[in-house]
Amino acid sequence: LRHLTIQILEPGQEDIIEGAPGVRRKHLDWMVFHVEQNFLPVWQRFSRCLKQRNRALREKQTDSVVTAWDSELAKYATLIDQYRTSAVALLTPEIEKTLSKLSEQGHWKLEYKPGWDTSKGFLETLKNNLAKDRQGKTTKIGPQRAELRFELNQQNARNRVSRGQQKLLLSALLISQANLIHSIAGYHPILMIDDFGAELGESAQLRLMRVIEQYSGQVVLTSLDHTITEKCNEPHAMFHVEHGVVTAQKP
Repeated sequence: LRHLTIQILEPGQEDIIEGAPGVRRKHLDWMVFHVEQNFLPVWQRFSRCLKQRNRALREKQTDSVVTAWDSELAKYATLIDQYRTSAVALLTPEIEKTLSKLSEQGHWKLEYKPGWDTSKGFLETLKNNLAKDRQGKTTKIGPQRAELRFELNQQNARNRVSRGQQKLLLSALLISQANLIHSIAGYHPILMIDDFGAELGESAQLRLMRVIEQYSGQVVLTSLDHTITEKCNEPHAMFHVEHGVVTAQKP
């Protein structure tokens, strides 16, 4: 994944905004994986501990068996939260800068919630929630319950913005993540944008093209509209695909 890093924007990705929190966590963790080298082994250890604790809860094991995993779970949960919090703090100014070039609709904000009350500490909250965990037969707090939320004018953007605004928001997220990965990890993700003009008016397409042209890595766009080349000011290659056959087009 680090040797060939790809970031994709395609129709149907509105779930990143409208879908369940797990979709956004997955998207966030993809970025954290690339900017924090220790994230993957920590996440794997946390997942193993969580799996064992949840199994003990389902099997109605004694408190000593269930809580035997608490200290290790707290250790890795705290690290995951630190990695995510740091990544979001770095991403926020980048995405705000990109959105200012793409969207003219109000003030956007990215908000991260860790999945538990951090003022009380993970281990303390875990112990206080043991009865609820037993009732639900699962661990109800932790990084697996974290949420990443997009706000527009101090309100949750979910179900409040048009398809076009969603695409611009996702484009800003994608490009900002790619820029952040380059600045920290030193390599450029390949941006792949499918059906470039879908859901966007002419002016929005032009704004998005200008932002894409500022990206210093490789970009691959697909479009049903052959006039897309007229929107692009930078040197580029164009290919036509028909019946599974790819042919290079003359500039």
